[in-house]
Amino acid sequence: MNSLTDPSGTPDWLMHPEAFDAHIIAAEDVPDLYQSWAFLDTSMTVAVNDRLGENAKVIVHHANTLALQDFEIDLLRSDLGFARQISLQVNNECVLAARSIVCPGSELQILLSRDNKEPLGKLLFTDSRWQRLSDPIPLAVTDGLIGRYCCWQDANTSDTLLVEEFFLPALIRSH
Repeated sequence: MNSLTDPSGTPDWLMHPEAFDAHIIAAEDVPDLYQSWAFLDTSMTVAVNDRLGENAKVIVHHANTLALQDFEIDLLRSDLGFARQISLQVNNECVLAARSIVCPGSELQILLSRDNKEPLGKLLFTDSRWQRLSDPIPLAVTDGLIGRYCCWQDANTSDTLLVEEFFLPALIRSH
C-alpha cells in the first residue's frame, strides 16, 4: 500500500495517525540512497534547507494523545503519548514527515502543540538543556518509507522526547 495519497506527497498517516505502522530496522537494511539522511547527526531541518536551498515550512497535521507503537512504548514506558505529526514542505511539496512524542501530561507537551510551527531541531540543537540520548536508529513504515528516530532528554524536567523523521520521495530525488 502506498500512503502518499495527497498530491503534495503527504503520507496519509500524518492526517490519520491510527494508520501509522513503523518498526526498527537494522542499519545494513537502510538503502544506500537513505544512508546519509538516516545517520545524520545534525539538525534534519538545517540539512533539508541546505540541500534544497530554501527554508522548509512546518505544517502541523496532528497534535493530540494517541496509542503508541511497540518500540515507542518501550522507549517512553507508556501505552499512550502526546504526539505532534508534521511535514516539512518546500514549494508546496512534502519532503519530510516527522512524529514527535512525549508522555501525556509532560511539561514538554507545550512544545508539541498545534500552535507551535517551529521545527524542533531549531531548539534541540541550539539549547544546551537538550541532550541526545541515542544515536539515530533506522525505521521503516509499512508503506515503504524509511526514517529514523532519536531520543532526547530535557535537563530541566528529565522528560524524554522521541523524535521520528521519515524521508519522502521529493527529498530523496533531490540527492
